[in-house]
Amino acid sequence: MALPSLAQEGGLDGRAALGLAPLPTMSIAFGVSAGISEAALATAFTTVVRRHAPLRSTLFRADDEKQLPDGAATGTAGGAPPLWRVRVDPPESAFIDYWSTSNEAEFLRARPEARGGIQAPIAASAFKAEGGPERLVISVDHLSFDGVSIDLLTNEMNQVLDNLRSHSAPEDGLPRLEQDYYALAQSERAALEHTLAECMPYWREALARCGPYPAVELPGLDPSPPAEPRERVISEVWIGDLAPLRRFCQAQQATPFVVFQAALATAISRLGGRYTGANTNASYRTDPRSWHLIGYFSNLITFAPPAPPDPTLVRGWIDALRKTAMEAIAQSQVPRSTLLRRLFPDTYPARPAAPHLYFELDSDPPEEPEERALVRLPRDVGGKSVKSHPGLECTAVSFSDDRGLLRVAYQDGNCRPEAARALLETWLDIVENELVKE
Repeated sequence: MALPSLAQEGGLDGRAALGLAPLPTMSIAFGVSAGISEAALATAFTTVVRRHAPLRSTLFRADDEKQLPDGAATGTAGGAPPLWRVRVDPPESAFIDYWSTSNEAEFLRARPEARGGIQAPIAASAFKAEGGPERLVISVDHLSFDGVSIDLLTNEMNQVLDNLRSHSAPEDGLPRLEQDYYALAQSERAALEHTLAECMPYWREALARCGPYPAVELPGLDPSPPAEPRERVISEVWIGDLAPLRRFCQAQQATPFVVFQAALATAISRLGGRYTGANTNASYRTDPRSWHLIGYFSNLITFAPPAPPDPTLVRGWIDALRKTAMEAIAQSQVPRSTLLRRLFPDTYPARPAAPHLYFELDSDPPEEPEERALVRLPRDVGGKSVKSHPGLECTAVSFSDDRGLLRVAYQDGNCRPEAARALLETWLDIVENELVKE
């Protein structure tokens, strides 16, 4: 398993080396149960930050290296020569960005992800009332955190708060970290080269069908790259009952991820477009040493299926995508940025003119027990950020009450609203009507 990290080649996806803006952060909102003091909340946050190296890492320009404190560890985080370097502070000198206010408007202004940022990878904002803290928002840099890390952080902070309530030591009961995140990443360097040699033939053939990046053609979608990021536009439609679709998936022995994506590929084909593949996220926690580590273990997986004989029939796409999904996951141990840099050294990280397609299946998380000190607040299910390049972000969302949602997001000016609406309606008709009748 290769771990993409700030200290590993490709961890920044070439953005820092090009002088581009850092990737956005994500925010996690919590409700704080009664009886938790602000001092306890700050202690829980501080304890977790000091335990995990990615949360006490900062990026700085290479020409500022003279400002490093004694004993700080560094690693390259870009091309050669690097414009940025990563500094990992010792636990005792970690920068703790914890802030609280009793002013509601001030708290809401503090919630945006800018407080996490590239300099401090994690920041906490608390809203306090007369009885103590009521809400907590933690903003984390995308490069230091993945989806599994959210659960790890929540569980560790709750454990610390339980310890403080029972007058135990803050770290009692926390999982023992067998290895530092960066040390684990470095130990995988040699294995990465071997794995890369094994999987490159597969990806060279798969990506040859769609170029270095998956592309999508759709009438009404502008292939020209925008000069700057534009406003995000969202179109969505609801699915009244997902139970028939679930039964269809079971009968076909196909996952909902494959079926939703096959329906999307069919819809694009019927509208006169061309579907050559999609990107989606995957998380790697196969190494037991990583199971308790907060860090970035996610990687972008490319699904580039060969088109079926008739791309307007959904069953052909199901067969193609089911086979491709298993192959792609089996060949996805290498960080995608490293793979593309090796396969396309003359063009990476430049992107082709053709728009990209990002697809993800999302679901609402199960409710957490209310007796916990910190309870995750509802999030915007299926809410993704549109990248700075042209394309579509298509999300299928399943809710626990068997409702569903199909969402298409794009940048203003990159897609005609009627084109997005036609895609959604065709996608919905296939999912809600055609599949359940087969």
